[in-house]
Amino acid sequence: MQEWTTSAKLVGHKSPVVCLDYAKKTFIAPDLLASGSEDQTCRIWDTRICKAVKAFAKQGAAVNSVKFATKPSVSNFYMAVGSKVLVFDLRNTDMILSEASHTYQESGDEINTIDINEKNNFLCTADDLGEVKVIDLESHKLYKQFRSKHKNLCMEARFRPRKPWELWSGGMDTAIMQWDISRGTVSSVYDTNNTDPNAQQMVNPPFVYALRFHPNGEWVASGLGDGSVHVLKLSPKSKKIEEMRLGDAHGTIVNSLAFEGQSKQPLLWSGSANGTLAQWDLNDPTKPLQQCKIDMAKLNWIENFVDPNSQGNILAAAGITSSNEGAIHLYKTR
Repeated sequence: MQEWTTSAKLVGHKSPVVCLDYAKKTFIAPDLLASGSEDQTCRIWDTRICKAVKAFAKQGAAVNSVKFATKPSVSNFYMAVGSKVLVFDLRNTDMILSEASHTYQESGDEINTIDINEKNNFLCTADDLGEVKVIDLESHKLYKQFRSKHKNLCMEARFRPRKPWELWSGGMDTAIMQWDISRGTVSSVYDTNNTDPNAQQMVNPPFVYALRFHPNGEWVASGLGDGSVHVLKLSPKSKKIEEMRLGDAHGTIVNSLAFEGQSKQPLLWSGSANGTLAQWDLNDPTKPLQQCKIDMAKLNWIENFVDPNSQGNILAAAGITSSNEGAIHLYKTR
């Protein structure tokens, strides 16, 4: 398997980096990458110069999820810390921010991920109680809460692009759920464990660790604990849904996914905890387009974006090095 070499390293976190979020346009600058770490801090990096342009002081717990506002005109930046969602105002010109401008505390346990819809009026959380909650960012009130659906930890909740009232979630109960947030109901449930388990699945059940949408909203991919990727093709013109499983690329948990949103093809990157990466063309997913290994003791998250300096592609990988330090490595994929 090919071993990749880094094109740049973003150095600063002292403990594992557990999450990333890239935004082409933000309130303060273009081409920014945010990172959250077990060292209880968050940083915002300018990918054009590979330097930190904003940092957030220790918040008392690991920063499990970070999100830029989906509208560049909105100055808010969001992070999940413990059972809270902290909001910071990027109009503050200080290099290091410590005080949140607003705090949401609607979850009863640790939040694993947050997401914001395209209109930037709703934020969702997925937590260790298996609950999904939707917060109205305009009224600052809880809009909907979905309880007693996931039977175990809910690892991911994501708004579907171009479908403002549609939300999807995945968890440690092997369930992928489609929600109608206007009605507060489940529209569909997909079980990733609906086949006879093989030896790999007996050891590592297909729990859902990651969930991502293609920017056009027509594909949703889920990274599973058995080393495979579950994919649904959601046709906008038909109610027919195509379901597929991508395997034989990873030997352990697929905990990170990233679509190449700028490509005309539905290209998907999958990343495993052991540092292996695979690229897939979902129009022909019989085998990966390429596979590689990166120098990271544990991989936690990947993001894909256009290189602001060359218009090629960059894959950002977050995790921990063999020397037990937080790592963010950038790789040129083409």
